[in-house]
Amino acid sequence: MLENALNFISSHQAHAPWIVFGAMILAGLNIPISIDVVLVFCAFLAATVIPESTFSLYFSILIGCSLSGWVAYSLGRFFGRKLLATKWISKLIPSQKVAKVEGYYQK
Repeated sequence: MLENALNFISSHQAHAPWIVFGAMILAGLNIPISIDVVLVFCAFLAATVIPESTFSLYFSILIGCSLSGWVAYSLGRFFGRKLLATKWISKLIPSQKVAKVEGYYQK
């Protein structure tokens, strides 16, 4: 199975930085992708499979992490109250917890 994954990665190595960048953006949107796993995977790729793409993988991680942080911040800053008013989110995050967190920030 690992050999199949390595063959797939080797055949699509030109797209690896873009895939890593997309995974970082999705991780910033709280899609269940671990940034740590993506970092370790990129280190593995840069060390063994595609060492000639080390710098492009590094910059895709750097820019992807930065942009995902800004995206998450912007969503909370500009749409946070509106999202908390929706039925689905209000079930996940009750107003008592929001008030408790706001109390911590007031201190």
